[in-house]
Amino acid sequence: MKKIALFLKDGFDLHYASVINEVIAWNNKFGQAPIEILKTGVNKSVFCDIGAEHQIDVEIKDLVWDNIEAVVYSNAFTFLNAKTNLKNEIKQATALEKAFLLLEALSSTENVGLVKKKMEEATELYLCA
Repeated sequence: MKKIALFLKDGFDLHYASVINEVIAWNNKFGQAPIEILKTGVNKSVFCDIGAEHQIDVEIKDLVWDNIEAVVYSNAFTFLNAKTNLKNEIKQATALEKAFLLLEALSSTENVGLVKKKMEEATELYLCA
């Protein structure tokens, strides 16, 4: 299973972190390439931009970097092991587009299509209910 480190610091953007978590959760339920998210930071807990406290899975000083494929932080991400360069695509992308670019870099275009399809189906069911 691939792993990403979601680096959280006081004042982090809750919306962006939530979008990453949501896309990865849908991938883990319906996709073909499970990915584990490790919430990391310099302290055991951090406060987001709206003041809610969040617990960290592992402090950055204790993080084992060997199996981390990417680090997600401050509305951007850096790939440690993946051979990809998405800088131009990332600059103007929305949070959801960035989450799918991350997923594609860690899995495949086909996997992203499958996850997007499941998310769209669920949205249609929700809107029709």
